[in-house]
This record gives sequence, C-alpha cells and structure tokens, in this order.
Amino acid sequence: MKMAIERMPITPEVLTWARERAGYDVDELQEGYAHWESGHSAPTYLELEALADRFEVPTAVFFFPEPPESSELNLEFRALGPGAFQTLSPRMRFLMEKALYRSRNLQSLYAIGNAPKRLIVHDLRISVDDSPEALARQVRDYLDISVEKQFEWSSRGTSAEEWRAALAKVGIMVTVLDFRHDEYRSFALYDPRFPLICVCRSEGFWSGGVVTTCHSLIHLLFHTCGLDSRDDAFLEGLDAESRQIELLCNHASAEIVAPRLELKKVLTGQVGSREIADITSKLAHLFGVTGKWMNNRLLKLNLVTENEHEETLMSWERRPVGGGGGLPPPPDMSLIELGEPFVRLAFECFDSGQLDEDSLADYLELAPQYFDDLRDLLGR
Repeated sequence: MKMAIERMPITPEVLTWARERAGYDVDELQEGYAHWESGHSAPTYLELEALADRFEVPTAVFFFPEPPESSELNLEFRALGPGAFQTLSPRMRFLMEKALYRSRNLQSLYAIGNAPKRLIVHDLRISVDDSPEALARQVRDYLDISVEKQFEWSSRGTSAEEWRAALAKVGIMVTVLDFRHDEYRSFALYDPRFPLICVCRSEGFWSGGVVTTCHSLIHLLFHTCGLDSRDDAFLEGLDAESRQIELLCNHASAEIVAPRLELKKVLTGQVGSREIADITSKLAHLFGVTGKWMNNRLLKLNLVTENEHEETLMSWERRPVGGGGGLPPPPDMSLIELGEPFVRLAFECFDSGQLDEDSLADYLELAPQYFDDLRDLLGR
C-alpha cells in the first residue's frame, strides 16, 4: 500500500511574492509549480525546502498568512537608473537585501556602542571635474593613509583589513558576500548616515578587493549607489555625467591604492637589478593588490612595455599553482564577511550586557558555540 504524499499548507500569495522578489518567471521553475501558486496543489516539505534555497528565503516564510512587507531596496538603489534594478540577477538583489540587513544591524550597534565621530561622505566634497590624482590625495589624506603606512601593512599581511578598519572609522561599513558569479566585483549602497560597500568574496577581499572597495567608495562620495562591473561595455549605455563618474571611479580608485608617482619612484630603484616579473610581484605585495592588477596598472601608466607586460604574464604561468583550500571555518567566515570593526563592536555590546546571546548570534551570523573561537581570532 502506497503512503500518501503529505502536501504543505502554504500560502500561495507568499509563494508568488518570493518568486517575484527573486526575479524568476513561473516557466523557469519545475513542472507543476504553477499549480502551487494557483492553489490547485501544494509542494511537499522537501520541495518547499528546495524553493526556499532557490528564492533565498527561510522555509517558514511560506507558512505566513500574507507576504512580508515589501523591501525598500528599489528606493535604496534608485541611482542605478530607471528600471536598472529589475535587470539585476536574483542573486544580486538578494545580496543587496542581505547587505542592508547587516547595515541595519550596525545601526543598532551604533545606537548602544561607539558610533564614528567623522563621516567621510559628509566631510569630503568631490566633483566630476576633479582629476583622479587630486581625488586620490584627498581620500588618502582624510583617511590618514600614507604610502609608508601602506608598506608597513603589507609587511604584516594586513593591507585589506587595515583599509577596511580605516573606512569603518569614518562611517563606511565594508561587508563581504559570495556573489557566486563574475559579473560584478562590488556594489555601494548610499545612505547619508549608514553608507555601505559590499565586496565579492571571490575577489579575495585580502588583495583584489581593496581596489574595488575604493571604486565603490567614490560612488558613495558622489552620494550615489553603484556597481563595479568587470565588463566596461555597460558604459556606452550611460548618460554623459554617469559615464564620467564611472570613469573617475575606475581611475581614482587605482590612484588611491597605488599612486602613479609612488610606483614610478619604487620602479626607478628596481629596474635593471631584477626581472620585471619579480619587480611587479614586489610592487603588488607592497601596495596590497594582486599581481595581475599591478601588471595591468603598470602597462596603463606606460611604466612597462607591452613586451614586459607579456613577459610577466608568461613568467607567472610557469610558476606552480597551489591547491584550493575550500571554505574557512564558521568563525573565520564571520570575521571575513563582517569585518573586525563590526565583530569587536558586537562583542563590546554583549560584554556590557546590552546584547543577549541570541541577539549576538544574529549579529555575528554565527552559532554561540563558535563565540570563543571568534574571540581568539580577534586576539591574534
């Protein structure tokens, strides 16, 4: 005798809400899905769990009597232009919502903890007519990041987190998430009090993420939201001012991280004494960026020739490549994604009795069993 298949008593309107929020059409989903939305049938619990994974929502939401309140994300991301938000992938829209959730958590921590005394988005005034060099000097001076300090960070292997901490002190939250595709490097969501930058975890925030962080920072200084795309083809579809802003973001972010005059100064003392590939690798290490990015930057600045650029690439291709290490443990992932400033503030609020254990677990996105391990990471 066959066992009866148990169907879940979901709310069809919530199913429709979750699908539309994620950006899927009915015909993109499995056969029979349309009957679930119409209420003529219902999924099993396993099918519901699969939908929850696909739509990036908790399974429990499907049992709500009505859809949750609509997201404010369209309003937050208006600066992309009319209708642009709807063209983003379901994953990107979800990531923006998650980043905003983290931003709201930070707002709550600031309400009971130590909020930054300076806000860079208020204090710096920039213009599309600024030169990349002038804008970069303005940013570095405000953040108090000298080249000497940058080289000191590289010697300790802490460049990316030092940039992140410097931005946290002036009111910019930098969070890290897994974008799961290569279309974008980062995005910026502007808010006059709580602006944030979200960097793709595959960027290896520890190196490649520094430049894209600065790209998104410039969007915030223009008081706009923005995306750092890997493909510049989209520039052709922008109006003149938006295109000018995007180009300034590209050029000024590179100048912030690795100033042309400083590169030239270091190169002057190196050329002729070592192979160009070794020099490029050293520069990448000093400025806390990837070798590939540094190689391209030197070429764009005409500090190396086309032949030297190719020679460097070929030299690196001959070097052995290390194997992948998989995902870090949960405490490490929490620190990577949320950043040390956020994690420290959350623990401070917990230790002072202003957060309970469940609330701390929500803020850190981490089970309480890992709290001690995370504290150990902060103490290193």
